[in-house]
Amino acid sequence: MSKKTLWTIISQKEAENRFNTKKLIRGGYGETIRLYEGDTIIDGDLPLLDYDYIVNGNLTVKGNIINEDSDYGPVLLVLGNVKTENIIAGGSEICIKGNLVVKKTIFGFYNHGSLEVKGNTIAKLIISDEHHVVFNGECNADITYSSGNGW
Repeated sequence: MSKKTLWTIISQKEAENRFNTKKLIRGGYGETIRLYEGDTIIDGDLPLLDYDYIVNGNLTVKGNIINEDSDYGPVLLVLGNVKTENIIAGGSEICIKGNLVVKKTIFGFYNHGSLEVKGNTIAKLIISDEHHVVFNGECNADITYSSGNGW
């Protein structure tokens, strides 16, 4: 029985050629980029640990998007919309070209990472603690808090 691979590995050069990443990502990529082609559903959490990620479509995470390290984190670039329970963003650079819908909380901490949403954002609670956050579209949240260089 064959098992379908959900992602493929691409190089920095291929990512730049296909997705013009230099205009979307402020920092650089690591050597290993996981590319998810098409709409992608993650059952559970998406821990941002060892790989950079590009999703060429929409991303639904049925748990949380988590980057616990304040000093470092891989890139997450989503070329469509994102739906998730919570986002915990430390040193990762997260760029979403579409809309972001978070059922509960967006929490960005420390100044080594960033979160940029090109479309609209919906969340119950948004906390930016010295974290670079850019909402280019409408931002609808019940409660927002920002300290330091937040939005």
